[in-house]
Amino acid sequence: MRELGLHCAIFPVPNELGLRNTAHAYRTASRLVIVGHSDRSESAWAQLFFPSPAKNDDSSRNDDPSRNDDPRRRVAEAFEGVGWVTPRLLEVLGRTEDPWVDAVAQVRMPAWRKGRIALLGDAACSPCLLSGLGSGLAVVGACVLAGEVLRGGIADGLASYERIMRPYAEGAQRGAEGTARMMVPAGRVATALLNQYMRLVPYLPGKRMIADATRRTAENVRLPGYAATASRSSTKTEPPSGFGS
Repeated sequence: MRELGLHCAIFPVPNELGLRNTAHAYRTASRLVIVGHSDRSESAWAQLFFPSPAKNDDSSRNDDPSRNDDPRRRVAEAFEGVGWVTPRLLEVLGRTEDPWVDAVAQVRMPAWRKGRIALLGDAACSPCLLSGLGSGLAVVGACVLAGEVLRGGIADGLASYERIMRPYAEGAQRGAEGTARMMVPAGRVATALLNQYMRLVPYLPGKRMIADATRRTAENVRLPGYAATASRSSTKTEPPSGFGS
C-alpha cells in the first residue's frame, strides 16, 4: 500500500441541495468537501478529504479506543469550523452507521502473478479513488487476462498479461499522484489560487485540458485482437482439472 497523504470519508447524505447528476465542491486550506448526486440513487453523497494523521500522532494509536473505535470522531475533528454545508454533513455523518473512512492509497505489487494465480484490478494495481480509472483498469485487465491465457496458456498468458497491463496501470497511478497533490493544498495562498483557477476554468481556452488528460491516460493501452482467438477456440473444451463447473 502506498498512501498519498490524504484521508477520505464517503457517506450518503440527503439531497438537500437539489443536485442532479452533478457535484459541488468547497475547498479551504487542507480540507476539501464535495457533495454530489448521480441518477443511480435518490440520495446524494459526500466526500470529505483531509491530510492523513502523522504516524506518531496520538489520534492514530491503536491503544486509544476513544479515537479509533469510531472514525467519525476523527472526521468531525478534522472539519470543525469548516464552512458551507459542512456542519450539516457532520450531523449526518454522526448518524451514519458504516461510513467509509480510510487513507487514499494505491496498491503497488512487485509481481501480479505466482504460479497459476494472478491478481486483477485493485488487488494488483489500485490507482486510488482520485484517478477515476479503477473500474476501467479492472475491466481492461480482465479482457487482457482472458485473452492472453486463451491465446498462450496459463504460464505464458499470465506473463503476457502483466507485461501488457503494468505500464498502463503505472500511468494511471502517476496521474492519481498528481491529482492528490493538487486537490487539497496546504497553504491559504495556494488554496485561493486553485479556487480562483477552478472558477475561471469554464472560460479558459484550455478548459477541456483536464478531461483530455484523463481520457489520454484511460486510452493509453493497445489491446491485441482477441476476438479472432476466441472464435477459433472450441466451445466444447473441458475446464481445467480443479476448477468448478
